[in-house]
Order: sequence, then C-alpha cells, then structure tokens
Amino acid sequence: MAFRSVKPPGDPIAVAGPVGELLRAQGRHDMRLAHIDFPIHKPGLKAQFSQVYSSDDPHLETDLQFGVTRALVGRYLPQLGEPAPAA
Repeated sequence: MAFRSVKPPGDPIAVAGPVGELLRAQGRHDMRLAHIDFPIHKPGLKAQFSQVYSSDDPHLETDLQFGVTRALVGRYLPQLGEPAPAA
C-alpha cells in the first residue's frame, strides 16, 4: 500500500506529574514516535485506530508507549522534485 503525506516528526509528551516522574525514575526519554494515525472501519463493528511508525525514527527501539510492532513500521520515501500534498 502507498499514499502521500507530509512526514510527521516525533514529539515530546507532557512530563509534569506522575508520568514524568516514572520516566525519569526509569531513565527513559519523553519522545513519542513519529507516526500517522489511521481509522479502520468495517460495517457492523466498532471503529478502531492504528498507527504507522517511521522506520527512521531515532526512538523506534525505545518506544515509551510499547505500541510498536514490526507490522506497524513503514518506510517513508521522499518525493524529491514533486510538490507536497495539498493541505
């Protein structure tokens, strides 16, 4: 499967409060992986959401939410010389 999008960056989570304390106690980073969210629909069933993570994210092996599986890792390819997708 292929599609065009703007590659998202990873971003930090809020670390005020107990989540931040837990991450600091474990010596872990506070970065959420770069990803694109996808809603998944099938008639008669509840909608689900999944994500495709970027294979070159520097925090891929240390995901703080433990949600990454190999099947959810995609390779983002640059489209050099082509205009960006419309907003």
